[in-house]
Amino acid sequence: MTDIISEARIAAMIAERKEMSEDWRQELANLKNRVGRHETEVDLTGTGGTPFRILISLRHSSPENFTVILMLNSPTHPNFPLLRYDGGSHDHRNRLEGNRIIRRPHIHRATERYQIATYQRRPDGYAEETKRYQDLAGAWDCFRSDANLAFPDDDASRLLPPPFTR
Repeated sequence: MTDIISEARIAAMIAERKEMSEDWRQELANLKNRVGRHETEVDLTGTGGTPFRILISLRHSSPENFTVILMLNSPTHPNFPLLRYDGGSHDHRNRLEGNRIIRRPHIHRATERYQIATYQRRPDGYAEETKRYQDLAGAWDCFRSDANLAFPDDDASRLLPPPFTR
C-alpha cells in the first residue's frame, strides 16, 4: 500500500500556492476524447515544489454532471485526489459515516480515514454537501479560491474555456 498522507499534509498541499501559466486557458481547452464527456487536465507545480494536476470533466448530456479535481501527481502518489468538486447529478454516500447526499453539489476531500479504510482506492471518499455552487462555472470559482490557484490576470480567471462555458 502507498504511504498514507496525513491530514496536515493534505491541508498544506491544498493551501500551497499554485501559479497557472500564461497559457492556462489554452491548456485547459486541450480536450481529451472521452465517450459522452468533455475532459481536460493541466499539470502544474506548486510554489513549494509539489507536482499537481487539475482535471475538469463535463458530460455532454447533463450540465449538472461535472467534476473539478485537484490531484497530487507525484511518483509515489500519481493522480491522488486531494479535492473534488462534483455537481448534483448523482447521490453520494459517505460509506464510513453511513450518510447520503441526495443529488446536491458536494465537495470531496482526501482524508486519512478513507485512505486506510479503502486501501487507497477512494482517498477522497468523504464528501460534504455545499450550497456554494450549482454549476460548473460556480464550482470553478470556488475551486480556484479553495485550491489557492494564482492566475496571471486574475480578472479573467473566472472564465473557463469552451466547451466548459455554455
